[in-house]
Amino acid sequence: MFKSRRSKKKMIQKLHLDEQMISTEQIRIIRTNIDQEDNIKGTCLMVTSPGNVKQKSLITSKLALSFAEQGKRTLLIDANVREPGIHEWFQLDNEHGWTNALLKDESPGQYIKETFQSDLYVLPTGSRVHHPGKLWVSEKIGNLMLIVKEEFDVVIFEAPELLSVADPLVLMNHCDGVIIVARNRHSRRESAIQTKDMIERARKPLVGVIFQTG
Repeated sequence: MFKSRRSKKKMIQKLHLDEQMISTEQIRIIRTNIDQEDNIKGTCLMVTSPGNVKQKSLITSKLALSFAEQGKRTLLIDANVREPGIHEWFQLDNEHGWTNALLKDESPGQYIKETFQSDLYVLPTGSRVHHPGKLWVSEKIGNLMLIVKEEFDVVIFEAPELLSVADPLVLMNHCDGVIIVARNRHSRRESAIQTKDMIERARKPLVGVIFQTG
């Protein structure tokens, strides 16, 4: 029991911004830019990467936490159905969530979970889906978006790499902006340029780039 509590505390501590990390200032710049928008209500952001970035879900979680700490009612959705990770950082059950709401055409409200931080809520990935492609029906995602954008100031999606699967392409069409997480000195320049080009072709603003150095 003691080991479990200590492990949980350690995971949660990693979510708080580390002043020694380059990503901390980049997260704050993105948050400030969003805050300066005339109408922040219902702002929807998608976080992706040009390649497999280790612990991208940690950066996404830190971004969501930074909005909540400023009093913004924030929903963090783990849409990375192939490699879910958000629930682990917040020590939450991942049995039901995003996939269940989409497949059953249900309101996501019953699956949204509170966290240790006030104003921060998480919608985990949910039940494992053998054919993830069935989830990405634009109309279903659009209907879900209408619900969550009405209830929250900021909605942040943890999405797969933009170059690897079609999932984030469908999701991006319903978001207001995209954030790229790149691994410092590891992400290939060509992949980063391709990712940026895909975002531009979708006519979605690139809100910012966060470099993970740890």
